[in-house]
Formats: sequence, C-alpha cells, structure tokens
Amino acid sequence: MHNPSYKMTKYCFLFCLLTLGKVMRAQPESNPGMAELSEKVITWEKALPPFGNGVAGYKKGLNHKFTAYQRGLVDVFADWIKKSLIPVGGVPQLERTLIPDGEESVPYLPYASGMTWNFWVPRYGRDKKTIIQAQPASSTDISIHTNVLPGRSSASWLNTPNEYYFTARFDKYGKLLDEADRKAEESRVNEMASKVGNYMIYFTGENVNVLLMPGKELPIVQLTRAEVLQKGEEAVNRAFKNGKMTTSVRDEALEGIRILRDRYKNELNVPAYIRMSQLGIYSFSINNDLFKKDVSVPYMYAVYRFKPEVYELSKKDKPLWVWINFQNATERSSTLDWGLYKAMTKNFNYAYVYDYFFNPEKVKGKPYQPLNPVSAAAATAENDIKNIQANQTKTLPEGTLLMEDFSTSISGKMPAGWTSKENNRGFIIETPAGEKGKWLLFDNSSTLIPSAFKFPTPDNFTLEYDLCSTDFTGRSGRSIELYLVGAPGGGKPQASGEYTSANIMITPGNADNLAIYPAEAYIRLQLPTKIKYDPISYSMAPSDYSNKKHVAHVVIKKAGRSLTVSVNGNPLLYQDYYKVDKSQDMLLPENIRFTSMTWSCDNKDETRGKVYISNIKLTK
Repeated sequence: MHNPSYKMTKYCFLFCLLTLGKVMRAQPESNPGMAELSEKVITWEKALPPFGNGVAGYKKGLNHKFTAYQRGLVDVFADWIKKSLIPVGGVPQLERTLIPDGEESVPYLPYASGMTWNFWVPRYGRDKKTIIQAQPASSTDISIHTNVLPGRSSASWLNTPNEYYFTARFDKYGKLLDEADRKAEESRVNEMASKVGNYMIYFTGENVNVLLMPGKELPIVQLTRAEVLQKGEEAVNRAFKNGKMTTSVRDEALEGIRILRDRYKNELNVPAYIRMSQLGIYSFSINNDLFKKDVSVPYMYAVYRFKPEVYELSKKDKPLWVWINFQNATERSSTLDWGLYKAMTKNFNYAYVYDYFFNPEKVKGKPYQPLNPVSAAAATAENDIKNIQANQTKTLPEGTLLMEDFSTSISGKMPAGWTSKENNRGFIIETPAGEKGKWLLFDNSSTLIPSAFKFPTPDNFTLEYDLCSTDFTGRSGRSIELYLVGAPGGGKPQASGEYTSANIMITPGNADNLAIYPAEAYIRLQLPTKIKYDPISYSMAPSDYSNKKHVAHVVIKKAGRSLTVSVNGNPLLYQDYYKVDKSQDMLLPENIRFTSMTWSCDNKDETRGKVYISNIKLTK
C-alpha cells in the first residue's frame, strides 16, 4: 500500500521492501463492483493518471540534475511491463521515481531512476463505468529501478550528505548471512532462478528481487567493528551539537562506545555484525552489547557502505545494476497476484534487459519482446474459461439443491461450483486410507464456500456432509467448523446485535484416552438480542469420531424456527444453562433463511493429522 507522499521516508520504505503481506479488502457495499472487477481483465487503457516525483511538472522540484536518458528509462521500463502482461483484477497506475529526491537534507544515495506499476484493487466510480481504487486502497506492485538496493535498513543517524550507511541480512553476493537461513532459502532461490535466469536473486519477505549486473558482487563494503564505533561516536557528537541529544544521553552513549572498544580491543578490525537492523545513536547504550549474539537475537546484521566510486558512476548514463521486483505468489493467491507472478516468471524477458544495458550490441535495433505472446483478447479468453469452470453447475435430482462428492474434481484445482476466501487457490482431492470415493483435503486455515449455490436457503432444509480424520498423535484431531449466517426472508444481514448465525464445530477425539480427550461437537447460535438467549450445545458420544473411528456424518435440519444438529445419529442438545431468559424456548427468529455458508479448518498441526470433507448434500 503506497503513501502518496514523496518524502525520503517513503522511498526508504520502498527500498527496504518490507513484506506487503495480506491487505484489507473493503466491504462490497462501499466498493461497488469490487468482487466482479477482481476477476475481470482491465486493459492498460484504464490506467489511472501517473504520479511520483518523476512526472512532468512535479511541483516540489528536484535539487539534483537527472539526464534525459535517466528520466527516459522510466518510460522504457513501463513499456516493457505493458508488453509482458495484461492486468486481470487490478487497475494499473504508474509511479515515476527519481532518486535522490533532493527536496530535503537526505542521506546521500546513488543516482537512480525507475518506476513501479501499482495494480490497485478496483471498484467502479460514481458513474458505474470508470474504474478506480477500492477503499481502503491496496495494491500489488511490479518495480524496475536502476541502482537501488532492496532489503537494506538505513543507519540514518550515521549518514551524512557524502556518506551512506546501512544494515542488511545478506552479503555482497546476495546470500543470507546465517548459514541455516541460507540453506533454508536455497531451494526457493534455485526454483526462482530456473524461471527467470541465473542472476542475483534474494527474497525480502514474499517479494522477489532480481538484480541484473556485470559480475557477481554488489558494490558494497562491510564496516569493521572499529569503523562502526568511530562512525557512531561521530554521529553522537553531531546529534548533540545539533540539539538532538541531551548532555546526559550523549555521555551515556559515548561511555557505551568506550566500553565496547575496551571489551573488543583485540577484535576491532573484524567485520561488524550487529544484533539489530536499526543502527543509530541510541544503539550504544551502556547495557547494549551491539556485537553480541545470544538466544534472544534471531538474526545478526552486517553494516555496509557503498563503494566511493558508486556515487559518481551512478550519475552517468549507464546503470551499475538493475533491480526488478515482484511479489511471490501461487495458484492459491488472488487472481491479480497470480497473474502478475506468472507474467514475471513466464513472459518477462530478463535476458533482453540484461543485454540492453550490459551487452547492447546484442540487442541493437531490436525492440523488447516478451518470451510469450501477450494480448488482451487471449487474456480475456483465458479468464472467461476460468470463470466458467469456477461457476459451472451440475444437474441435480428433484429436491436436491446442492450435492458434491468431488468425484469429478481435479486435484490441485478449485472444484467447479466452489470458491474460497483465499482467491484463485486449489485443493488436494484424494481418497484417504481405508475410505472410498474422493475427498477434499483441508490444508492450513483454509475455507470452502459453495459459489454455484443460489442463496438463500429454503425455510426448511436438510444439510448433510461427512468429515474424515486420519490417524493423529496429539490430544485431538483437526476441527472443521461450518458457519451459517441468516437474515429475515434471506435479505441483507441485519445490524450488529440483530443478526442470526450458527457455528457448528466438530473435533475428533483421541481413542487412546477418550476419558481425557473425547470427541467434541457443538453448535452455537448468535440470535438477536431481543430474544435474550445465548444457546450452545456441546455434546458427543466419546467414541463417535476419533483417530480410530475416522468418519463423522453430520446432519443439520431446519424446520421453520427449529434448528437441530446430529453427529453419527447422536443429537446435540441445547442446554438451559446458557439461557439468558429461561422462559424462552430455543427457536430461531421468524422467517430466517441463511444467506451464506462457509466451512473452515483450524491451523495445520502435524500432531493432529489431516481432515477431509465429502458427500455434501442439501435437500428441501
């Protein structure tokens, strides 16, 4: 998510490239068309106006002089991305960037230029035609910049207009410093290299960084402990002189530096690794051994500066390196994220970009071409097929409104007629040991929603499904919860405190000790406050569902205002203990019809085995 400010703090955030992670999605009521547009092709003609300090007429001004070549690279990079993909599920907006900004007194950075295509979660504007950003605004981005080093943390107090210092978890070869971390990351890096080419690759969170450059080393120099203490001492005195520190705080910091010099007097000229990513004037307190690693410190960070020649060389019309960044994704990611990832790993021509800057004779007179053809027509056709497959329905017997045994589903794909809160993902479909037919495996915290079912449910219905737990060694197996939300007549859910919902959770017990770890099942209802009833049913025969008796058959019946649940033929009984007003019977409000239905699973735990669902059927 981008802050529109062009202050240097904004750029430091961009270059540190912290994980964007999952962004909040606004509710459809406040974002008309968001759900529809998130699955549609949005052509480049719909792009929002560009922004950034590299746009023409940028009013705040730049104190640094950028050549026409450096400014022009923004358009070159933007065009390469446009030729490599057609946006699906995101409205594009170009951010034009020139570094350093020069508006403030900022750390001395190498000259850089580039761009970021922001692909914003979309919605319709007031005219119901224009596509704009949904709110709160969030985007998935693709960036290309010259001479920018991602994954670093600025040591801002140590920096001067002529020197720039930073910390990082990688070495000059782009490898993680910690050997165990490096080995854990190796397979992910190698897999990405097989897709994009044998370049410098490292990850910052879930962001992929590809650096193209001659040679294999970054132009950075690691500081020694002696240099870190010297630069720290200079920074402390500078801060005090500028009124940023009190006398007592300065004296404590200088004493801390003296203590470290004395403690490491025989090891001052070794490369510096510190226990925190943020290196500043307050890092030298008396009680902080900056160079000591212990069990409370997950990572150590190297302290770097750029080689002196980098600053002058970066001003020339020949980049020292090119940084390409995009977000990692899988088939289980959103349509937008998965589409951008596929474009950057299948279509984008990294070899051409490398030669464009570092072997120009190879591509002289040759325009950029993606590795695979890209067109709006092809993207639309592919997306239409996906949407048809996701929403196709089946011919059902009379009186049956929903029926699914996953017998025709393809493992690894989303079953037809179903969806999930984790967009564009798939599920494993297989037969558990000792069972028959096909079952859907719930993985970590996954959700399953019937997209082809036409809500609301009838006033009277029976919903059945089977759960299957594998053997496990923990106290219990994994839980599956069904969440139903209802409203009078099947209309819009009512305000907080006035809606109706039902949670039905089933958990297998441990057959080796059912007295302590029995199977568990409950139904909990949330009813309008005027009913004054907070009912919960929590019961199950101890041996009904366990790591030995693997299958639970769940039956939910709604008849008018009555809602009952049974597991393997045993009813769950509502308990008067939970009544707020014991004069009231446990009944749903009048004319309640359910408008949504979601199955979900708790977090993955190897000791709790696996859990599956199948044989789902809803009849009236």
